[in-house]
Amino acid sequence: MSNSTFHKLLELLTPSFTSCLPPSVLPDVALAAALCRLAHGTPYATVARWFGLDSPEAARLAFFVVGQAVCENMSMFVEFWKEAERTQMGFLVGAEVQTRFRKKIGAKQI
Repeated sequence: MSNSTFHKLLELLTPSFTSCLPPSVLPDVALAAALCRLAHGTPYATVARWFGLDSPEAARLAFFVVGQAVCENMSMFVEFWKEAERTQMGFLVGAEVQTRFRKKIGAKQI
């Protein structure tokens, strides 16, 4: 992830999760730790050690509150992609049906 993308994501999500974090966990650290856990499945104890968090529980909390903020603030993108996926599947099924129909009636492919 680029530095600018990280900071934009931090800017978008920070208002939603800072009140849920203890003062010892900075928002940028919480986001970085959560993204690391999400991307690699790294154990909470390791995430805590890598990002200087007090405990695995602090890493778990960071992951939870950042995940919740993503769900609350960015769910419209998930819905968009579900709709796009559904539309794409419709086109693929339609193309397959058309191909089979043309073969059945002996028509030339376009």
